[in-house]
Amino acid sequence: MQKNNGFTLIELMVTIAVMAIIAMMAAPSFGDILNRKRLDANTKELILVLSQARSQAVLLKTNTVVQLNGSTTATPTNFFWVSKNVDITLEGVPQGYNSPPDIVFSPQGIMLPRSFVKMKEVTNEDGKKEWVADQILVNNKAENQIENYPRIITICSQKLKKSKVITFSVVGAFESMEEGSC
Repeated sequence: MQKNNGFTLIELMVTIAVMAIIAMMAAPSFGDILNRKRLDANTKELILVLSQARSQAVLLKTNTVVQLNGSTTATPTNFFWVSKNVDITLEGVPQGYNSPPDIVFSPQGIMLPRSFVKMKEVTNEDGKKEWVADQILVNNKAENQIENYPRIITICSQKLKKSKVITFSVVGAFESMEEGSC
């Protein structure tokens, strides 16, 4: 009789079971890697759009605008960025707004100060809540309160609970990117 050099059915089943256990342990970390790559890709895309808008402002010697979470048609002076993933959002959007104020670059490439009307939530006569401008009296006249928006943009991955904090310098150039949590 000749000796058979194959595997037994039990050996194959044990090997497959061990491989399945290893695959189940690796699956969650693989998902985290994919989500981290998505966050990195969105962050790099936003930095690229802002850099292009800044360069275009200097090239055309005119203001250029970047709309965050916007979906308008791009023109030589109007850019937009929106996340391609629903779990990746912009943090720090002022209350009462769907998106942060537009970013405007001057003809010198300087990021102009962004400001927005401060909002407050009130209950109207119908009992419904709505957002209205927060006003103060100035010389007996009601005027909207204005707040400045910082030169920091935070992109948050809801799945990872991690964020990327992008900082721009006073002159509008990309300065740094740090990791944070959301």
